[in-house]
Amino acid sequence: HQWSTAQVWSIIERWKVNPHPCYRLGYARCSCACCIFGNKDQWASTRVVVPEQFEDVATYESLFLKTIDRKLSLSAKADQGTPYSATKNAAVVAEARNADWNEPVILDEWVMPAGAFEALDGPC
Repeated sequence: HQWSTAQVWSIIERWKVNPHPCYRLGYARCSCACCIFGNKDQWASTRVVVPEQFEDVATYESLFLKTIDRKLSLSAKADQGTPYSATKNAAVVAEARNADWNEPVILDEWVMPAGAFEALDGPC
């Protein structure tokens, strides 16, 4: 718990550990796709990557007559955002959606993923 984000990514890079596809997509954490503290770009990305989950949450807003954001519906918030650029990569999206991990754990060539140093919203 005392390591900085830079220290964590440094050790992952040093050993060429394959990061979860969500980090390659641009998310800052594996649990962020439907986080209530998500920003507009994150929700726009979630609508692309896991549209069924996005729609479930949007439907709950309608059913409960309450929105996650005090000012905007989830759809309006996502409309204001821009999906992460990696969400255009169908292979990475498929990897992130896949329930089975079929990738190597250690990579020959390691690249810092887009989400490695993304800012987190909320108390995550």
